[in-house]
Amino acid sequence: MKLQDQVCSLELSKKLKELGVKQESLFYRVDTRKSWKEDNCKPKEYSHSDLEFFPFENLDSLYEIELHFGLEKAKQQNEGYNKSVPISAFTTAELGKILPEIVTLNDNDYFFIQTKDELAYGMYGTEIIPSELCFDLEKQTEANARAEMVVYLLENGLLNR
Repeated sequence: MKLQDQVCSLELSKKLKELGVKQESLFYRVDTRKSWKEDNCKPKEYSHSDLEFFPFENLDSLYEIELHFGLEKAKQQNEGYNKSVPISAFTTAELGKILPEIVTLNDNDYFFIQTKDELAYGMYGTEIIPSELCFDLEKQTEANARAEMVVYLLENGLLNR
C-alpha cells in the first residue's frame, strides 16, 4: 500500500490544522520546493504531488541540513528557502484515536461503527444511522473518510478539540 493511501490528503490535513487539531503525527508534509538547491542533499523522502512526506525522525535532520546550508542567512536575505511550517499528515490509526467512541446528536447517543464499505455513527441495537454521520469508503481512502469525519464533528461542535 502506498504511503499517500495511509495518510489523509493535503486538503484535509490543512483543514484539520485550521480547525485546531494538534499537529502531532508520525508523518508531516513539508513544502521543500524552494528549500533545496541540490537534489543530492535531500534526506530520504516520500513524494506525493508538490509536497513531500517526512517520517518524524527525519524532520530534525531536515532542519539540520537547512541550517548546515545557512538557513539563518537565507532567512535574512529571504532567498531560496520556503518558511512554511510542517503540516501533520495523519495516518488512519492516528485519526482513529481522535474520533470519539460515542457522539451525542439530538439527545441520542450514536456509537462508532466501521464496515468494509463505510464509517459511521449508529444507534446501538438499531440500524439508525444519520446520513450526516455516515462516510463512504468505496470512493475514498479510509484515512480521508476518517479525516472528513473528524472535520464534520469539529465543525458541528460534536467533538472537543
